[in-house]
Amino acid sequence: MTIKNYIIAMALLLVVGAATGQDRREARDRVESRKIAYLSDKLDLTSAEAQVFWPLYNEYRQELKGLHEEKEKGDRAEMTDAEAQVHLDKMLTLQQSALDIKKKYQDKMVSTIGAKKTMMLWRHDRKFKEEIIREARKKRGS
Repeated sequence: MTIKNYIIAMALLLVVGAATGQDRREARDRVESRKIAYLSDKLDLTSAEAQVFWPLYNEYRQELKGLHEEKEKGDRAEMTDAEAQVHLDKMLTLQQSALDIKKKYQDKMVSTIGAKKTMMLWRHDRKFKEEIIREARKKRGS
């Protein structure tokens, strides 16, 4: 491979890499938009409820996002048993933290949209995630 071909190949890889990052952001934004529409439809919020609910829901998701990012750290393939045990303990702690966050926001949601709609929120939030996972697996051919 000549140096010119090598430079062209590297430039293409950089362009593809940048596009892939952008594609992921765009895909994430599309999924988020679909989720908002899906939950809006399923919860049938009044305009007054929606004004209070969406900022609260976004705050809840932001707190969970921080936990998710923490969960993804570390290369599990390269761990020793001792490191894996520490990781397992940390996973349980993170799961408990996620549950604590959900409990905290559940009380706020109930006071905002009522118990029935809050119950529907948790149910439809889970169903939406399952649907997205199914679609992703279908696209990958799994």
